[in-house]
Amino acid sequence: MNSVWEALIRTDENNISSVMTDCPQRDERMGWMNDATGRFGVSPYSFEVGRLYPKIIRDIQNEQRPEGCFTCCCPYYYGMLPADPCCSSFLVAAREYFMRTGDAGYVRSVMPDLERWEDYLLSRSKDYIVDYSWYGDWAGPSYACMGEEIPQNAYTDGLVVSTGFSLYNCLLLRELAEKTGLPAEKYRDNAEKIKNAMLSRWWDEEKASFAGGGMGAQAFALWLGLIPKAKRAAAAENMALELRRRRCRITTGNQLTQPLMEMLFEYGYADDAWEFLCREEYPSFGYMLQNEATTLWERYELKKAPGMNSHSHPMHGNALSVLYTRIAGLKPAAPGWKKVEIKPCLPEKLLSCSLAADTPRGMISVRWAKRFGKKILWAQLPPGVSGTVAFEGAEKEITSGFHRFEAEI
Repeated sequence: MNSVWEALIRTDENNISSVMTDCPQRDERMGWMNDATGRFGVSPYSFEVGRLYPKIIRDIQNEQRPEGCFTCCCPYYYGMLPADPCCSSFLVAAREYFMRTGDAGYVRSVMPDLERWEDYLLSRSKDYIVDYSWYGDWAGPSYACMGEEIPQNAYTDGLVVSTGFSLYNCLLLRELAEKTGLPAEKYRDNAEKIKNAMLSRWWDEEKASFAGGGMGAQAFALWLGLIPKAKRAAAAENMALELRRRRCRITTGNQLTQPLMEMLFEYGYADDAWEFLCREEYPSFGYMLQNEATTLWERYELKKAPGMNSHSHPMHGNALSVLYTRIAGLKPAAPGWKKVEIKPCLPEKLLSCSLAADTPRGMISVRWAKRFGKKILWAQLPPGVSGTVAFEGAEKEITSGFHRFEAEI
């Protein structure tokens, strides 16, 4: 797992040079905004983005048309116009910058342009269902795609992905508005209307199944908070059973593998998520390493022919966000990392975990281990940082300094 993590860092590092590119080694080397939607939330754990993300937001603003849409690649070289609806990267970059720095004034200054992107998607929606999709859940394993060289997902309808990210935009806009003192009612109302439209079209209450019940669609619906509370456990069980039935052969691509991993941890299936993360058979990150990879690939296959053959491509690395957010369990709980949430998940086959995250307020460290019949958690917060620790059923508020928690195995 450490080798997989090192490959993630190395891949990201290869692709940060003014533009956060999709690959460093072939004729693209561009800022693909669909690839970036998940990636922008992972990079801040390892790289300083306080100046980079405003620059990227400006690149997107420079390509934004009066009607609110922008191009797939920013700065534009080639790609579709409008960008795929999954390009929530515009808003994610603003949210991550804000959580990193606490700069509310900057967020307020860019909110009109962030809103115009969602307004464009709503203008391309019929009864709140977005009417187009270029990429959707892109470049999953070849057996889960439309064809060997046709990387659109065969298990999750592209319009589900498009409409889901329209909803995600509204949730992000609401969050940013509420935290920066701007009106949030419009975003709250639009989110509710999109939720109702998606449930009406794709939700099967009796089967606890969303959009056909594939693991990607189930995870996406849970991640977005779409599914009624009374049915979430059943929907999560269906998701996990589908993964088990396929023996950890995922059917998700660059957008939905991250929600799949997140929701497995969220609903008590940490061991299933860990099995995929550590897997060495195709398709997996371990399979890449078994083939001497030192960086993550664009496809899960070992591609040699011209085409989608990049072997240093960060987009699938977004699924590894759970190393930070779920296994170490560290998340910012307030802008500027003033408050944190520490809630680690402990897979049965993992004996220890250690994370040191460099934040604007100083280093935050989280470490846990299983030793001598006990589970032990150590956490250290720098001055000016407080937080909540949830560990093995107990919850406690903590302030700066060193803290130790213990539970029986």
